[in-house]
Amino acid sequence: MNDADIELFRSLLANQIADIQRQIDKLELRDQRAADANRARRIAELLAQLDQLTDVLDRIDGEVE
Repeated sequence: MNDADIELFRSLLANQIADIQRQIDKLELRDQRAADANRARRIAELLAQLDQLTDVLDRIDGEVE
């Protein structure tokens, strides 16, 4: 291999490394978005449960009055 071949090989490797890093970054971002979506879904579920419990409590309060 001559110097030009070595430089070309290094350039190709650098491009592949950069591409892999971009893919990893995208996956990490996607994972973060998925985690955020899961948290939002869980919060919505808990709010729905809270709403149901509040309705039950309101009915109990209405019957007690």
